[in-house]
Amino acid sequence: MLTKRIALIGTTLALATAAFAAPAHAASSDGADVNRTDYCVDGEYYRACHEGITVGNQIQTPGGIQSFSSSGKSLDTSSSSWDGYYEEEYTTRTHFHELQKDGQLVELGDHRMQQTTQISPESSGPCIDLEDFHTTNDSVQYLRETAYCR
Repeated sequence: MLTKRIALIGTTLALATAAFAAPAHAASSDGADVNRTDYCVDGEYYRACHEGITVGNQIQTPGGIQSFSSSGKSLDTSSSSWDGYYEEEYTTRTHFHELQKDGQLVELGDHRMQQTTQISPESSGPCIDLEDFHTTNDSVQYLRETAYCR
């Protein structure tokens, strides 16, 4: 349940990432992949920045179980002075996990939280968007989406 503004800013930031940013990538000592991306894009009347980190891990057991997981956190900010001053800040947290046994999906979970804060003359406070999905053995346990503003 993302607004058009969030989608537009997200698209802008994604294009900026492709054009200007080279993410830092490293493998930790426990086998996790760590990716960090930080950049800013400036225009005549705006500034958009992204700071993000994602940690992913994949494990294979001798018994045929594969585990995939990733967790991430990002902060996206944008400001505009086109028609007065306006600033938005998006904090996003994600977690994804998947278990497979002998190539068959056993469990899958996708959990996301985004907080949006607007700083402008008509600001109303932060808004929260939560999305949770979880399934085991092809049976959906829950699929929830909640959005509210304080």
